[in-house]
Parts: sequence; C-alpha cells; structure tokens
Amino acid sequence: MTSPILVTGGTGRLGGRVVGRLVDSGCDVRVLARRRRDTAPQVTFFVGDLRKGEGIDPAVSGVETIIHCATATKGDVDAARNLVTAAAAQSGAPHLVCPSIVGIDRLGSWGYTKAKMEVERIVEESGLPWTIMRVTQFYDYCLENCAKLAKFPTVAPVPGGFTVQPVDPDDVAARLVELALGEPVGRPLRWPGRRYRVGWTCCEATWKPLIATGG
Repeated sequence: MTSPILVTGGTGRLGGRVVGRLVDSGCDVRVLARRRRDTAPQVTFFVGDLRKGEGIDPAVSGVETIIHCATATKGDVDAARNLVTAAAAQSGAPHLVCPSIVGIDRLGSWGYTKAKMEVERIVEESGLPWTIMRVTQFYDYCLENCAKLAKFPTVAPVPGGFTVQPVDPDDVAARLVELALGEPVGRPLRWPGRRYRVGWTCCEATWKPLIATGG
C-alpha cells in the first residue's frame, strides 16, 4: 500500500479537482479543510484550520506527499508556515507540492501576490523536498472578474491590446498530480495558459471584453 497523499483545501476550486484525479489514480487520499464536506468514499477527511494551526498534525502524520491547494485572501503566510512546521516534525520528509502564480517575482509587492511570494519562500526554506508550480489565472476567475466589472455604474478607462493567459483548472489539477507522483523538482515551474490579446469597449453601464486573437 502506498503512503497517503494529503490535499489541503481539498474541497476548493482547484483542490477538489486534484482530489478527484488522485482518487481516479487509485491513491490513498486525505483532505484537510476547515469545514467537512461530502467527498468520495475513498477519501479520509480531516477538519482543521491551517491559519490557526489547528488539526494539522493528524492530517500530515505518515503522508508521503502534500499538495497545498488551500488559499484565501488573507492568512496564506500563516497557513503555509503552520503546515511546514507540522510536516517537518514528522519522522519522514513529505514532498510538498505548492501551486503559485506566474510572474509573481515581478508582482509580489502588494496584497495577495506579496503573501504568495512569502509562501514560496517558506516552502523553499522548509527543509522538505518541494516543487512549486506557477500558473496563470483560471478561466472561471476571468469570467467572474468580467462579470464584476459589468456591474460598475460608471465608465472607466481600461488599456486596450493587453494580453491575458487564462488556464483551465482541470489542466492545472492534472499537472499537480503528475508532479506529486513524481520526484521533487526543487525549483519553481511555470504553467502558462494560452495567450489572448484583449480589447475593451465601454458603454454607460457595461464593460464588454473582446477576445481578439489567440496564440
């Protein structure tokens, strides 16, 4: 029997997809999340709070690999630090796989990206074998952001001709599982989506993103 693989945030947008692929691969899967939710019968569920450092030790005990998908608008640094501390205290040294953001070394001076850059540093200095995969924005996040912009009551200028590279979260989940089942890389990898040039047309109450070209 293989050692279990732990997915933090395994009920979320990305983590849930990762869990599904691990189950399909016949892996012994654990999920650590703040609230219990329905999962496949093959999954062992642990309730805990990474930011508060609660419930982590039982979840990481005896695991071979940790895929750290848990994330939030606040608290990611504390969550990563608490996870690494608990994992490093185990008798083994689990492989820590962590998704991050493409271009974060150029954007990591504010808010969420600054926190994610610190998370990368914590992982790299953890003493554990690690792999970081930097990815671009998910398609559905792009859609949500466009929907939010469409609700603005006033017109605001947006530069035209800029590019975006959204990626399918299913593809990201598949790649994370491949990395988790392989050897630690020990350096950040890059997984960009397809590149699109986007222009914006603005009217009084709506913003309409127009995908002009792909490549």
